[in-house]
Amino acid sequence: MAKTVSDVLSILLTRLRADGGVAYDNTTLLIPLLSRVQRTLNARLRRVLASGTFITSADTLIYTIRDQFPDAVDIIKITSGGRTLHKMKNWREYADYDTDWFKRTGTRFESYAQIGRDLLIIYPALSTADSVEITYSKITDELTKTTDTFELYDEDIDLVILLMELICLIHQRLFVEFKKKLPFFTKALKNHLLVLR
Repeated sequence: MAKTVSDVLSILLTRLRADGGVAYDNTTLLIPLLSRVQRTLNARLRRVLASGTFITSADTLIYTIRDQFPDAVDIIKITSGGRTLHKMKNWREYADYDTDWFKRTGTRFESYAQIGRDLLIIYPALSTADSVEITYSKITDELTKTTDTFELYDEDIDLVILLMELICLIHQRLFVEFKKKLPFFTKALKNHLLVLR
């Protein structure tokens, strides 16, 4: 069952020993911060995904994806004609294979690389317009009230609470407590990332 903001806030405030949230205002501090923490963790964990059709142009390699997919954080997979394209780790790898990569055209797409959040290279260019299916990690919806539910999986909520706890400890200038809890968050994040591989 999806956790609500209210559920997470009660756990967080209990851990901070701030019953009733005396030191924190839910609407101006905690809820917007929870929203940002969820977005940050989803960008790293890639749990909340979306997909759509992306129209390519003839003789074009570099595309702006922000217009069609404004909520895209990271491209997870691109398929073309039932085939999954190879994802390059870095767009500069194209120059390692072929110094004239930006001039190449072909009969089918082979690979792709993302440059930041805005640009996408689909290699090689085709001489005709085509389309590909893109699966991407999206920006999660903003949390605005205590009845909103998290888009992250329930098993990821512990990470949200740990990170929120660290942020609140820094906010309170409780640096000794922060240093004690930081290894727990680091270990939990590494464990989550290992599971994803």
